[in-house]
Amino acid sequence: MNTRATTNQTVKNLTLFLSGALLATGVLLVLYFTMPFENTQDQVGLSTEVPLTTTQITNDSPVPVSPTNGIYTVSSITEIFTNYSGSFDRYAALFALVSRSDEKKIVELFEGTLDKRLNENNSEYLDGFRRTMLSKLVRLNPDMASTLYQNLETDLQTPLTYSLAREWANVDLDSVVDFVIQICFLRC
Repeated sequence: MNTRATTNQTVKNLTLFLSGALLATGVLLVLYFTMPFENTQDQVGLSTEVPLTTTQITNDSPVPVSPTNGIYTVSSITEIFTNYSGSFDRYAALFALVSRSDEKKIVELFEGTLDKRLNENNSEYLDGFRRTMLSKLVRLNPDMASTLYQNLETDLQTPLTYSLAREWANVDLDSVVDFVIQICFLRC
């Protein structure tokens, strides 16, 4: 008797499910065939004549131009703090600068974050800036990233330890294990 009740309930549930699915399909089909097929870009006022990415020819070499090219053109940490006041713009400028920098430039930028004049007014940004630079540098030269990290004072190392190890693990797991063991040995 109990099996029969369970079977009846299962049939009811299956029937309700199929009815709901059929109803939802019907509603979607009605909406699909009754909605107008218009260009949604025109509805929100965007121009469809100019593409978001174009190509500019300079000295016979194509240079891609996007909405952000040319906006964040800084060459130092000091310029970031001088030219931009908001967090978004400061980090966007940093990402633009670091992404186009080589190892030597990243080391220079990293050392620039240690300038005492910058630390007085911008300390809340500098840990994030150092983290970003070490993340890029660990992909270029893990040994240099480790050296820069180890040359920092302990209070500056602490907020960077996890992110450096995590990023480094994506590059070379064995080396980062040795690095973490070394840090533990030095601090314990």
